Amino acid sequence: MFFGPFGLLELLLILGLLVFIFGSKRLGQAARGLVQGFTSMQDAVQEDSPKTREKNSGKP
Repeated sequence: MFFGPFGLLELLLILGLLVFIFGSKRLGQAARGLVQGFTSMQDAVQEDSPKTREKNSGKP
Protein backbone atom coordinates (compact mmCIF):
# COMPACT_ATOMS: atom_id res chain seq x y z
CA MET A 1 0.00 0.00 0.00
CA PHE A 2 1.09 3.53 -0.67
CA PHE A 3 0.45 6.07 2.09
CA GLY A 4 2.39 8.98 0.63
CA PRO A 5 5.16 10.38 2.81
CA PHE A 6 3.91 8.46 5.87
CA GLY A 7 4.68 4.86 6.62
CA LEU A 8 2.37 2.35 8.24
CA LEU A 9 3.97 2.84 11.65
CA GLU A 10 3.47 6.61 11.54
CA LEU A 11 -0.19 6.24 10.55
CA LEU A 12 -0.80 3.78 13.38
CA LEU A 13 0.87 6.16 15.82
CA ILE A 14 -1.33 9.05 14.65
CA LEU A 15 -4.44 6.87 14.93
CA GLY A 16 -3.41 5.81 18.43
CA LEU A 17 -2.92 9.43 19.49
CA LEU A 18 -6.32 10.40 18.09
CA VAL A 19 -8.01 7.60 20.02
CA PHE A 20 -6.12 8.60 23.17
CA ILE A 21 -7.01 12.30 22.83
CA PHE A 22 -10.61 12.10 21.63
CA GLY A 23 -11.70 8.66 22.76
CA SER A 24 -13.14 5.91 20.62
CA LYS A 25 -16.76 7.02 21.14
CA ARG A 26 -16.19 10.53 19.79
CA LEU A 27 -14.11 9.23 16.85
CA GLY A 28 -16.92 6.80 15.99
CA GLN A 29 -19.43 9.64 15.99
CA ALA A 30 -17.18 11.71 13.75
CA ALA A 31 -16.77 8.81 11.31
CA ARG A 32 -20.54 8.29 11.19
CA GLY A 33 -21.01 11.99 10.49
CA LEU A 34 -18.51 11.86 7.63
CA VAL A 35 -20.24 8.83 6.10
CA GLN A 36 -23.65 10.51 6.34
CA GLY A 37 -22.22 13.64 4.73
CA PHE A 38 -20.75 11.71 1.83
CA THR A 39 -23.98 9.76 1.39
CA SER A 40 -26.09 12.90 1.26
CA MET A 41 -23.63 14.47 -1.18
CA GLN A 42 -23.84 11.43 -3.46
CA ASP A 43 -27.64 11.54 -3.31
CA ALA A 44 -27.62 15.22 -4.26
CA VAL A 45 -25.26 14.58 -7.17
CA GLN A 46 -27.40 11.70 -8.44
CA GLU A 47 -30.53 13.87 -8.23
CA ASP A 48 -28.80 16.49 -10.36
CA SER A 49 -27.51 14.01 -12.95
CA PRO A 50 -28.17 14.59 -16.70
CA LYS A 51 -30.73 11.77 -16.79
CA THR A 52 -32.75 13.44 -14.05
CA ARG A 53 -32.58 16.78 -15.84
CA GLU A 54 -33.85 15.14 -19.05
CA LYS A 55 -36.77 13.55 -17.19
CA ASN A 56 -37.67 16.83 -15.47
CA SER A 57 -37.27 19.01 -18.56
CA GLY A 58 -40.50 17.69 -20.07
CA LYS A 59 -42.53 18.47 -16.96
CA PRO A 60 -44.02 21.96 -16.51
